[in-house]
Amino acid sequence: RDLKTAEKKGQYYATLLSCWMESTSHWPCWLFPSGLFYVLAGFLVRSTLVSAQLQHQHPIARVPYKRETPLGLPGEHAIEPLPRCSFYLWDKGKMRLPAKYTPINWSNNQFSLELHLQRALQQHPWRVQKEETADLRFVAANLSMMCTAKKVFAARQVWRDIMAQLRPTTAQCAECARVWVPDRCAQCAAQHVPTVVVLTNKECGVPWVNGPSPSSNFVFIQDHGRRGIVAPFVLPEARVATWRTLAKQLPRKDWADRPLLFFAMHVPKLYISGTRYMIWRQIRSTPGVLALSSTINCTIGQFSYCRRASQQNFNVSKEVLSSYCNEFCWYKRAKDRRVELAASNGRITGEPRACAASQNTLRRNCRSYHEVQWDNELADMHRAATELTGTQYVAEMMRFRFCIMAPGDFVSSPKIVEFAVAGGLGGCIPVIVVSGEAANMLPYARWLDWCSIAYMVKEKTAVRHMDRVLAQLANVSAHAAEAKRRALEAVLGAFVFKEPTQPRVSANCAEGLDSCTALAADSRQAGLAGPLKSARFSWGAADFLLAEACASSQRLRQGLSLESTDAWPGSSESLRRCFIR
Repeated sequence: RDLKTAEKKGQYYATLLSCWMESTSHWPCWLFPSGLFYVLAGFLVRSTLVSAQLQHQHPIARVPYKRETPLGLPGEHAIEPLPRCSFYLWDKGKMRLPAKYTPINWSNNQFSLELHLQRALQQHPWRVQKEETADLRFVAANLSMMCTAKKVFAARQVWRDIMAQLRPTTAQCAECARVWVPDRCAQCAAQHVPTVVVLTNKECGVPWVNGPSPSSNFVFIQDHGRRGIVAPFVLPEARVATWRTLAKQLPRKDWADRPLLFFAMHVPKLYISGTRYMIWRQIRSTPGVLALSSTINCTIGQFSYCRRASQQNFNVSKEVLSSYCNEFCWYKRAKDRRVELAASNGRITGEPRACAASQNTLRRNCRSYHEVQWDNELADMHRAATELTGTQYVAEMMRFRFCIMAPGDFVSSPKIVEFAVAGGLGGCIPVIVVSGEAANMLPYARWLDWCSIAYMVKEKTAVRHMDRVLAQLANVSAHAAEAKRRALEAVLGAFVFKEPTQPRVSANCAEGLDSCTALAADSRQAGLAGPLKSARFSWGAADFLLAEACASSQRLRQGLSLESTDAWPGSSESLRRCFIR
């Protein structure tokens, strides 16, 4: 049998063996009582083939995997939260958009993670020049930028080009096994090297629609998800420096003198997600709470028209269906038509979209709004629809004790990063509403103990019992809040994307990793203990994410799943001790 067929059979039998060993009472195990010999044989075949394949084509894969243990705060536990490895920057083919399609102010965009990682890798001490000797290869493709620029088909074409180049054919590798030509056969030697791809903007869907799916050795850095690395949204160092300056200028109040809770989030339409609306509804009139949403008038208030649509004799013209929401969404409708690309310079184009495509569409959307108490809430929506300037937003974060973040259009949000940084600068402590598995929405769940830097609330509790949550938050002492603030300050570098301002790799580091031990040790110490004068460079969010990719590479080489585990400090199981109930 060829390698592919044997490996598939071995994997099948290995699954049966796992079932047999874990629970002999499980019914699939008793279906094949006479196949135990084949189970063992298949397991041995697969293990031998995979091991031989890795040893032949990727010698670095034999590096022993360091077992992960929980980590609370940097410097408090004897574990290495930031493993190091070697990266190859894979930058081949036309994987970028022309400059005219670059979104305006892209480097400060929340989805520009791919740009910051590419900049960090250009002269990083972990970068190597030979693909076949690398632990990881980083694909320098701007898929998130293409989605932001609305170039969906361009992203799909780039993905097909990437997969065509990263997947050598069986015939090519068979020929290389007989005659090794370095330039032509390097891809065969590196085909099992774990591949890192950044995909933080998923509003356009995944780029492999109607195309080749990613292989099992792909590691995705994303804003949320089960498999891969959850990354923080981009918060540039320059903006954090501005926040720090503003925080120093604002008067500092004692903990007891601060108002309780700050809510400032986009509220999605209820047929997308109702979590933020349900929280806003409960706290909008609570003393000591400021509940603002610049979009709530448009996403919720416009559907006050549903009171008419529910009538049996409801019948309106297309003109009314196209314009009934104008008084609620006038600013957003103009913003949606603005072309935020470098070549367009923010000009308004096209015709405004209709508020509802048809009467049936409006009635269908209105089904999600039947619990809204329009008579009591509509006036509060008008008052809450305030868009703060950047300075006002920072001032409010610094003024309150707590800032709440809840899932919106997606489970993750830039608010996680913003509130974590604000807390590290002396502002509000994050209160995070968790939907589903916490590790799928929280960055650095593998090593960061989120109980030490934030307060956690289950989504079910937040949408029903915010009064209990507020009562428990009001009882938090100044001492406990100061402990959270110090913990946030200790991990501040993991959420701030630094601009590379100086070369960070020497000539000796360019060819391999062994010669960079001293430099990497200095950088690791700087990232764990704050910027040290002896360090060549201090760690930023890009460096922390590269270390996370190294940890994922180690898990792949040991045949472990990339999905979160209950042993991680950032998993829901580990965070049970600090959920507000």
